[in-house]
Amino acid sequence: MHSRLFPLIATSVAVVVSAGCCTMTRRDAAYVAPVAPIAVAAPCDRCPAGPVPVVPAVPAPQPGAVAVPAQGAVAVPPTGVIQPVNPVAGNIVQGNYYNPPAAEWKQPTQEPSVRLSPPELSVPTAPQTAEPPMASPPATVAEKSEATATPIDIPQFKIARANVAIGLQPFPDGVVWLKSHGYRTVLHLKAPGADDTAARRQFEKNGLRYLALDVDPRSLSKDIVDYFNRYVQDSANQPLFVYDSDGALNGGLWYLHYRLVEGWTNEKALAETATLGFRQDQDDSHRSMWVAVQKLLAANGR
Repeated sequence: MHSRLFPLIATSVAVVVSAGCCTMTRRDAAYVAPVAPIAVAAPCDRCPAGPVPVVPAVPAPQPGAVAVPAQGAVAVPPTGVIQPVNPVAGNIVQGNYYNPPAAEWKQPTQEPSVRLSPPELSVPTAPQTAEPPMASPPATVAEKSEATATPIDIPQFKIARANVAIGLQPFPDGVVWLKSHGYRTVLHLKAPGADDTAARRQFEKNGLRYLALDVDPRSLSKDIVDYFNRYVQDSANQPLFVYDSDGALNGGLWYLHYRLVEGWTNEKALAETATLGFRQDQDDSHRSMWVAVQKLLAANGR
């Protein structure tokens, strides 16, 4: 009996040795459920020629069993179709790629819901805007006169009546100011024989009409006063600027204009000429003009 078993044992050992040389199993190969016995390829050229060994069939896993493949392998469920593992279903064990049936998945106990609150009705309102500043009241005639009496290049600039201003001889910038403010004519009250060539040239160069009236307190006459009254009342000359050297001639003639033309009282005429700079009791030239004015009034019954 031993003589019969010996040949069988020797043959089995030879088969195992041949298979180990050329048919080494790869542990990292993917597991595939066999459907029939797989024939091992022919041995390599280093192995002796011999019969091709047959690897016995591996039984298929039972349904429901968990197959743990080797590292790098892909799990194949019993159906033979590779399915992605659902990360939501259950806990995932390292190395386990089994996709449990849908019946085992945990469904949320309650569907999320969104409830919208009823819309709020709002009444559109007009946009808020800053209130504009209150308009200033219109300036009065006196305020306009004060606003005009601001040129620093015209000494003692004052408003004597509507559209007529007086002062001392303007500086060059004062002449420009008169033109830029709409003045049309300049009346120069000067001593007889005084040279006014430079003054005339300066005003006419800036587009202003130049008029001159010789006035001497020692020979003051009603004709001179009438010339003056016509000049200051003529609308063709307005706006008009009247000037002299120190204010004495201007003050005396305006006092006479207020008394003889406007019909003012002595007190009112004196108060007004004082605002224009007439100082009949303080300055010699002003006092001399004041004496000539009194003589003229007395000669005309005033």
